[in-house]
Amino acid sequence: MIALILGRVSDIYAAAFLTLAIGIGIGIGIGIGLSITAVALEEMGFRRYPKRKDLYRLIGLAVIENFGYRQLTTYWRLRGMVNLLQKKHSWGTMERRGFGPPQPPP
Repeated sequence: MIALILGRVSDIYAAAFLTLAIGIGIGIGIGIGLSITAVALEEMGFRRYPKRKDLYRLIGLAVIENFGYRQLTTYWRLRGMVNLLQKKHSWGTMERRGFGPPQPPP
């Protein structure tokens, strides 16, 4: 803001940055709102959490999940879509591991 007042940043750059920041803030706010609404609806419908401490913990997790985890799942989804478009439909080779040595058939 100070750089904009001093004329060190162009008006177009500042407007683009402000628009992006507001958009990201609105997106995170909507995500938090949806998560908290889901917790509230579940509690009103099923009454699964007898302690208020559990509800507060869920609301805290609803806020935290929007910083990091949601972006990570978006990255995984995007990578999956790219693999789909590139027609990479394999999971790779899977090594089978057991708990002990293989037993001979009876």
